[in-house]
Amino acid sequence: MSLDAEELFRRLNETDQVELTKLARTVTERWVPQPGPQTLAYFCEADELLYGGSAGGGKSDLLVGYAINEAHNAVIFRNGLKNVRDLENRAINILGSRDGFSGQYHTFDLGDGRSLELDSLEQPGSEQNWQGRRRDAMLFDEAAQMNKARIQFVLGWSGSAKDVRTRVIYATNPPLSDEGNWLVVWFAPWLDPMFKRRAKPGELRWFVNNKDGDPVWVDGQGQFDRGDGVVSTAKSRTFIPSSLNDNAYLRDTDYRSRVEALPEPMRSAMLNGNFMAARKDDVYQVLPSEWIRIAQSRWTPDGDRAPMLSLGVDVAGGGGDSEAMVGLHANNWFARPKLHEGVDTKDGAATAGRIVACQKNGAPIAIDMTGGWGGAAKQAMSDSEVDVHGIVFSSESGAVDDDTKIAFYNLRAEMYWRFRKALDPNGTERIQLPPDARVLAEGTAPRWRLQGGKILIESKDEIRKRLGSSTDVLDAIVMAWAIRAKGLVKQRQEGPPRWATQTADSNPHAIDGF
Repeated sequence: MSLDAEELFRRLNETDQVELTKLARTVTERWVPQPGPQTLAYFCEADELLYGGSAGGGKSDLLVGYAINEAHNAVIFRNGLKNVRDLENRAINILGSRDGFSGQYHTFDLGDGRSLELDSLEQPGSEQNWQGRRRDAMLFDEAAQMNKARIQFVLGWSGSAKDVRTRVIYATNPPLSDEGNWLVVWFAPWLDPMFKRRAKPGELRWFVNNKDGDPVWVDGQGQFDRGDGVVSTAKSRTFIPSSLNDNAYLRDTDYRSRVEALPEPMRSAMLNGNFMAARKDDVYQVLPSEWIRIAQSRWTPDGDRAPMLSLGVDVAGGGGDSEAMVGLHANNWFARPKLHEGVDTKDGAATAGRIVACQKNGAPIAIDMTGGWGGAAKQAMSDSEVDVHGIVFSSESGAVDDDTKIAFYNLRAEMYWRFRKALDPNGTERIQLPPDARVLAEGTAPRWRLQGGKILIESKDEIRKRLGSSTDVLDAIVMAWAIRAKGLVKQRQEGPPRWATQTADSNPHAIDGF
């Protein structure tokens, strides 16, 4: 049975809350958590905990206090070694002396073989320093500022050879940039207002990781197939929010006035802990966050009753990404992504079978051929006379933006830019995007730039290097939109899409078969 730990604590009368605090004192040594969310977080049973949200909720203090009291060998990560000084000072204050502290290595020898280390994951490659260095407490301060791929790497060494509990705690304010999008995906049951089965604060939810390191939510404890025949043991996550009002050391100071002086939307996010509101779009972000949210707010669960117009497929083909399929139906309604986590899609016939199983109404299929991964699957479908079209994102476009007359660097730029125009809430298309955290996270990732006087969109490899994740779902959505007109030909007997008017000389390999 899932319990809302925060609500249970609030239901305690004042006497019982005092007794709980006394209990904390009997099982801790040098540091005692404050009553409320900090105590709940300290004793939380989840393998991985997201703690915080609002500014001033005692996040850093929880990490230092837990590491000193409970962990055998702990590490606290922050972005930038210069930013660990206040953590070092706080640890020295709790310990009562500088004995055992090495300023050179940012480590504390706590005695009896116990240790606390402070480190940074700010620089590319810094995670490699942690290969093989196991820790039973991996604690991330301001996790939303950190790179997902680096966190994933060091988490591979969470645990200990000793018989002690392993804990992972992400203490953070809401993300302020797309680099923190991964948190919304990893803790979607608590953070994403459009998640299908929301979770309450303190409620445990269970997951196994797919090969991209993102959660596949499962029903409970035990072992589960993550989607590719690999069986993994489920771990638990939860989120416990905290606020300035929960911190007796700060709530009556001028700290609140300083937070209230922040510009919006940062002010509301830091005061209210809204993980979906604080993120500020990059000036070169292709798809504005607000446009995506508006499109998601239009989405209804019964849109698949309308005919399918097209199906976009991003094939992993044995590569490092997931296989993603997204169907586009009439009324510009996109279905929820179908993900095949970790599937080895080198088998073209098997991949073709999965794709055709998702196809409805004879809808044309767009399959990514950029890296050559989709070749075998496309050939298998073509041999069976399936309406399939290979898309090579890196191909020359030969088109220009209708408004600015600026040329597109390649087909990827053209397709993404045209989808951006269609997504504009002031336009007429009124696209309906599925309310998935991954759609929002991937949708806000790509950036554009002018290169050689042409519009260029970041490649998947560039995005993966910057954020530690790929845009498999978003690519499938954009491809489905790109061949939408072919589906409309079947449904409405309208003219062919623009691609059909291109000659082999103008764009010979961009979208084949047109």
